[in-house]
Amino acid sequence: MLCDDPRRDIDDSCSVTLQGQGTSCADNAAIVGSSPQVQRMLDVVDRLAARDLTVLVTGETGTGKELVARRLHARSGRRNGPFVRVNCGAIPASLAESELFGHERGSFTGALRSHRGYFGRAHGGTLQLDEVEALPLEIQPKVLRALEVGEIQTVGSGVATRVDVRVVACTNTDLQAGIAAGWFRADLYYRLAVARIDVPPLRDRLEDIPELASHFVREAARRFGVGAVRLTGGALAALGAMSWPGNVRQLEHMITSMVALGDGADLDETSLSREGVGDRESAGQAGEGGAPRSLQERLEAVERSIICEALASCGNNRSQAARVLGMRRTTLLDRMARLGLRERGSSRRDDSTPAHPEVVS
Repeated sequence: MLCDDPRRDIDDSCSVTLQGQGTSCADNAAIVGSSPQVQRMLDVVDRLAARDLTVLVTGETGTGKELVARRLHARSGRRNGPFVRVNCGAIPASLAESELFGHERGSFTGALRSHRGYFGRAHGGTLQLDEVEALPLEIQPKVLRALEVGEIQTVGSGVATRVDVRVVACTNTDLQAGIAAGWFRADLYYRLAVARIDVPPLRDRLEDIPELASHFVREAARRFGVGAVRLTGGALAALGAMSWPGNVRQLEHMITSMVALGDGADLDETSLSREGVGDRESAGQAGEGGAPRSLQERLEAVERSIICEALASCGNNRSQAARVLGMRRTTLLDRMARLGLRERGSSRRDDSTPAHPEVVS
């Protein structure tokens, strides 16, 4: 679990966080879990942290890839340098080169001042490329050059600039399939995967659920000021019987919802159904007529639930909910449209009129 308290948020539209000079990520992050799978992974992470190599972190959505990236940084010789995280999937393709490498004033229409890209901001530290599979194909050779020779060229400049950056790339996609399909370069893949760390899904480490759930309960109780709350054995047994397509992130949101909607008393197995948690899990696994849903449908059910919870916690302010979810507002609106969510009782597209999301049948 990441206990995140970043120094500053550089650019909310691109989901970037900078760990400022002199601040250790170790102070803000911890990976919870005592299972053999997690301990083996942490052993690999800690051995690679001391070696200044590019690392590819793979794993399903919600498994904690960012935590691994932060631990690699926190235990490396770059720990006192910046930690910069950029969501490649949130950068428009037309702006990718400028956002990653920077641009000079006047280099294109609208470039009213010089802009330092994310590689430049991460100089002396670590750059996490999240959703690296989303890098536009035409930008990939320039990322490869930055990795191989440590040089970047800002848009509008004819001079190469040296950068000292360790890249940790994260993906939930099979990049080798992308190579075969032609949307990801083989040379970039092999340069990113100098070392590889696979983050196990929660279903493969169910024995960690009591520890994770207790951690999330403590965090939520502290956040909402409800005093000491604990999960009963029955509740833990019920959580252990779930399939967790959304992994640790799904568990975190589920526990947070239970604590937020509870009355401060201990949470037992009835709390899951009382707060709608059990219904969401069942809805994520069964389709019409009780037939099992596909993995994609189950993941969409989890994503729909998480977005609804974020909107509810933010008073249905979509801009604020997008910040909480770590994405741009336009990305949130696109996902709401894809998932069949619209605003009940409102035809407006601004944030001035509160509305409740509902599923469009």
